[in-house]
Amino acid sequence: MSPKGLWALLLCCHLAPHLFGDWKAPREVDFGTVTMGQKLSRELKIENGSGNTLQLRDLRSSCGCTTVTPLQHRVPNGEHLSLLIRLDTHQKLGLISKSVLVYFHGTSAPIETTVSANVLAPSVVHAKVDPQGIFRGDCRICHVDPGLKKTGEGLFLSSCAVCHGSLRQGGPYAPALPPLPSSDLRREVIEKGQGAMPGFSKAHGGPLSPDQIDSLMALLEKKLEPSKEKHPLLIYEEWCLHCHGDRRHGGIGPPIRPQDLKHLGSEGVEKLLLEGLGHPAMPDWHLDEGGVLSSRQIEKLARFLTRP
Repeated sequence: MSPKGLWALLLCCHLAPHLFGDWKAPREVDFGTVTMGQKLSRELKIENGSGNTLQLRDLRSSCGCTTVTPLQHRVPNGEHLSLLIRLDTHQKLGLISKSVLVYFHGTSAPIETTVSANVLAPSVVHAKVDPQGIFRGDCRICHVDPGLKKTGEGLFLSSCAVCHGSLRQGGPYAPALPPLPSSDLRREVIEKGQGAMPGFSKAHGGPLSPDQIDSLMALLEKKLEPSKEKHPLLIYEEWCLHCHGDRRHGGIGPPIRPQDLKHLGSEGVEKLLLEGLGHPAMPDWHLDEGGVLSSRQIEKLARFLTRP
């Protein structure tokens, strides 16, 4: 199987249940193919086979668009915990994958289920989508909070890469951003927005200060430089953390902890980093293909990501 096929398996594993100790839970809540803007909900049932009555302690999701509500907190042995999963597809497009973590008193490791959907664009995008909507409500968790207090490359990767690409290579819905001298037009587009792109300045309803926009303007004047030799953890923090999270639990991108990558292994992850995923935020990272990492850096990063 190709690396892309294995990655697809990671994101879209079958609905067959799997066991977490004495609990049985679906691997995935898959909403299938939907249209951008739909608000979806589904009940998730987890069977308690522990032999004891357990008490729900905490529920977490990897993104604000995904919420989980318990229908009960106390689960006798042999019965099911029922959770209501809600997914808001506002401003989402393409394959999305989020994580839901369920914690019980007396246990340390959570039960994890993936929430996924394939989101299609509405037939008339601009008539149905408010670009500034990504800065409000639960969407703020992914589209505002990661960029708070950041500048330069970190801000770009947190707030711009999902559309324009981590390497500024562009994508289906946003142009490439080659290095160009600063211009009033580029600043105006960042500040006020254009078409489906929202205005990012605070003066126009966005989250960015003038200093943050200045840092983006300065960044976009320069070409990307190869990443320096450093520990793979520092490479992860420089290029991967902004999508996959500081603990690799996922966010805009999927979770990529060792247990999430076990189907790929080190070699599969290395090939994925070399080939990319066909998504703006997950390009080919190799220097020979316009990326920023050498073959040695990619090999070391793949081993680091898959090491338990």
